[in-house]
Amino acid sequence: MKYPLAKIFPISLIGSFVFPETNIQLAIFFLIILMTLDFITGITASYILEKNKFEAIKLISKNKTINDFLYFFNTDSIYKLRCVLLKLNNVISSLKLKNTGIKISLYFGSVIIVYLFEQIFFIKKFKLSFSEMNFTATSFIVLFWCGVEFYSIFFENFKKIGLDIKSILLKYFKEFISIKKEINNL
Repeated sequence: MKYPLAKIFPISLIGSFVFPETNIQLAIFFLIILMTLDFITGITASYILEKNKFEAIKLISKNKTINDFLYFFNTDSIYKLRCVLLKLNNVISSLKLKNTGIKISLYFGSVIIVYLFEQIFFIKKFKLSFSEMNFTATSFIVLFWCGVEFYSIFFENFKKIGLDIKSILLKYFKEFISIKKEINNL
């Protein structure tokens, strides 16, 4: 076997049979890692959002009436308020797990379909000017899904947790630009 990781991780082993003698198995392994991190950060973000809802309800309920609750949640009936209260502490729901299953099926289904398309129609590998690696349509699909997961982890889930990566990067970039201007003015 070409990669030692395939001996350790069974999913990578399966990938080595589906995609023999290619670098795509490492890319798939990286995608699996990103999907796992996205799942963990998604659960964490969901927990924090639910906790914040609960804290808001406790804060409002100290000396308020049911009308204040309805105003806070922008609802127009007590039934909707009861539904909101019952959903509290529902961090992992069957809908969220169903969506995760759909996402996994979509990601790996699209990778397998593109791989089969390449094999059936004998689509050749190609090189890009910035890399020595031979690229295929399958590698681009895996790269695309890795990008989706990366964005979801760092720019959606972390923001819900309270760590806005985009704002932090923009702040450091602006600071870098101002330092660069100061150095150029010397």
